[in-house]
Amino acid sequence: MSVPFKQPDITGSTAKVSTIMEANGSNLDKVTAMNAAFECPRTLHENMEFRVNLGLKTARSAELQALLKSVCKEDIIFWINAFVYTYDPRKNPSVIPFVLYDFQEKFIKELCWRIDNQKDLLIDKSRDMGVTWCVLLVMTWYWQFAGSGFDFLVGSRKESYIDVMGNMDTLMEKIRFIIKNEPAFLRPKGFDLKTHSNYMRIINPESRATITGEATNNNFSRGGRRRAIFFDEFAFWECDKAAWRSSGDSTNCRIVVSTPQGFNNHFAELRHSGAIDTRTFHWKLHPEKNDVWYQNECARRNYDKISIAQELDISYEMSDEGILFPWEDLKRGIHNKPNMSRERVIVAADYAGEGDDEAVIYVSNNGNILDRKYLKGSADGLAAECVAMINKYSAQVFICDAIGNDLINMVSMLLGKNADGVKLVAFKSNEQATDKEKFFNKRAECYYTAAKMLKSGNVQVDDDYTLHRQLNATKYETKNGRIIIIPKEDIKKLISSSPDRADAWVLSVEGLKYTHSRDEVEMKDRYRQSRNSFGYGKIISDEQAYGDWGDHLDE
Repeated sequence: MSVPFKQPDITGSTAKVSTIMEANGSNLDKVTAMNAAFECPRTLHENMEFRVNLGLKTARSAELQALLKSVCKEDIIFWINAFVYTYDPRKNPSVIPFVLYDFQEKFIKELCWRIDNQKDLLIDKSRDMGVTWCVLLVMTWYWQFAGSGFDFLVGSRKESYIDVMGNMDTLMEKIRFIIKNEPAFLRPKGFDLKTHSNYMRIINPESRATITGEATNNNFSRGGRRRAIFFDEFAFWECDKAAWRSSGDSTNCRIVVSTPQGFNNHFAELRHSGAIDTRTFHWKLHPEKNDVWYQNECARRNYDKISIAQELDISYEMSDEGILFPWEDLKRGIHNKPNMSRERVIVAADYAGEGDDEAVIYVSNNGNILDRKYLKGSADGLAAECVAMINKYSAQVFICDAIGNDLINMVSMLLGKNADGVKLVAFKSNEQATDKEKFFNKRAECYYTAAKMLKSGNVQVDDDYTLHRQLNATKYETKNGRIIIIPKEDIKKLISSSPDRADAWVLSVEGLKYTHSRDEVEMKDRYRQSRNSFGYGKIISDEQAYGDWGDHLDE
């Protein structure tokens, strides 16, 4: 967006600055000294020379110091390019002039506009784009020059990331570094680092404006009012949703910055909600980074897909660990079209637990989703719905979670004599896996197999964001060489709901094990063909036309 930005009014000041500079023997090669000041050189060597020359002149002129301070007060870009330093231990020297790139200058101006107009902003980014430094620069500039009422809060997921004296990785120490390394005449009158810079708090003795730090908590920022609040690496915060909610009454301007960490966090929710303005800072915006740099970075990270997705590519789909169902697989799985067969119809159900949990029924034909229902209420009502689905679609298999409920017996009673021979499968997720060397229990084996079948195109997933989010949040870990699925309680913390739809969908895939195999179906098809009893369209005689139904999946 185009952000209005007003250059300082220097009417009548150019001649004055020029006179002051000339009186001190300046030989700056510009039309006027003021124009020279506003056009700070952007190459590192020239900028350093510019700063040295400017420093020599200001050292001998209190009047020039006062004038430059007034210019800095009006123009943040000049203040940064002329007086601010940054720290990069990868370089020698490590303390170098902060010279803004074009994309950073635009960002600085937008941040000023956001603070002035009290508007939220979310930024997702590649690593090492200077975004955190830019936010801290803007807050420091307002704190230093704008007067009373410009109080700011900076937050991160741990106190150790916010303020550790001498640790330049922390937010507050970066701010101290900015203040310490600018000329003393620019600092607030009476400012003393030891007196006015304490743990988690820096105060301006002139205006009483403050910059404070706070780690994530359920009551983050509550009880105070701020001109703006900075949420650093918000995708990695615990109690992120509670912290965001509590900050709503503390400020109208929240600056939210992070690299992505999958979809199951409040940062990702905000990013894709459309409820907040967003900006993306991809590494390609950086003038010092190109494809060669990118390939070197990938190699340096040992081609770790998660690290590359998270730190470089701004990929929400690939930036989380322990994912069985990546978002790209789920999106592609909507369009999977396994061959239909009336001999492989499954009704799968997940019984509702407590509170907001929902009972879920899926009907699938050889992995194609035919129908679904989401219910709340009694077990009797759920059993009746399951039987209705079984009869409507002539299912061969009914499978349900059988831990802590009597649904399987209720369905059996309602089916009576079960003349159609429907197989009733009571699935118990805590039982021993078939491959007990690889999986901790049947739940892990079931989820792992379903993920493989989805990836290979053997089953279809419903076009349902809630289902996708639940599947994506159901992560795995490896313990003692065996795969285990994280507990439901942990999934609820991630997405604020129980993975009921995920469990039911995975059971619909598991149920395929109890239907007819491909060979059995082909035998039945040939029999029907010979009897001219097709029943469901073209008879498939080519063995390969059925595709791989997942009876045998390669590792």
